[in-house]
Amino acid sequence: MILLEMPCQIQATWIERPNRFLGIVRFQDGTQAKVHVRDPGRLTELLFPGNKVIVNPAPGAAKERKTRFDLVAAAYEDQWVLVNSGYHPAIAGNMLSEPSVSPFVPLRFIRSEVRYGESRLDFLLKLGNKDLDRVLLEVKGCTLARDGMALFPDAPTIRGRRHIQELMKAMDDGYRTALLVLVFRQDASCFSPNRDTDPEFAQVFAHALEMGVECHPVKLSLKVRNGRGEIVYLGPLPVVI
Repeated sequence: MILLEMPCQIQATWIERPNRFLGIVRFQDGTQAKVHVRDPGRLTELLFPGNKVIVNPAPGAAKERKTRFDLVAAAYEDQWVLVNSGYHPAIAGNMLSEPSVSPFVPLRFIRSEVRYGESRLDFLLKLGNKDLDRVLLEVKGCTLARDGMALFPDAPTIRGRRHIQELMKAMDDGYRTALLVLVFRQDASCFSPNRDTDPEFAQVFAHALEMGVECHPVKLSLKVRNGRGEIVYLGPLPVVI
């Protein structure tokens, strides 16, 4: 099932990442350009000198930006991995609206960018007429996998830890709460918190599951052809602690 169609216009070669949000690429004609990196993760297995990447021209008034291009995806072996978190809300929203693949049915109402506590969570879902039919949902993207195990995060994340803590608090207010993890690695067969990289996140994650916070990892692939990309739903993944 195709969840999203998107432009994947220009293939380039990765050169370096001067800072978290800036990358340098080389095009086929030898020219270089600065690109905006939307994903704040380390991405060391994807963004290394010589690796192939996909970029798109910046939309709108590019003169107002320091970068003329946006990073979209990076190659890993024989697959493309989406590394632009700007697409996550649309992917998640389309998935939640499709009963055949959504973990939350029947969906009666969906609202994005919901303020709760000290955080802004991705979605509020309404499934029925009872209080427990209200679902606060946070979406995370996962690009790292080792030995078939998808791992999140790939860098320490105070923000991610805070989101999970907010989800646990929301349960006391009568919400059903959940994480939706978008796994962009076709070689993954399960999902786990990345204890080696962020042991505090892993501890909070495990405690949240014990308290009743749900976690729904789903495997997705990015298929690229003729300047266009398709995000394809491949199915749910089990959680391993």
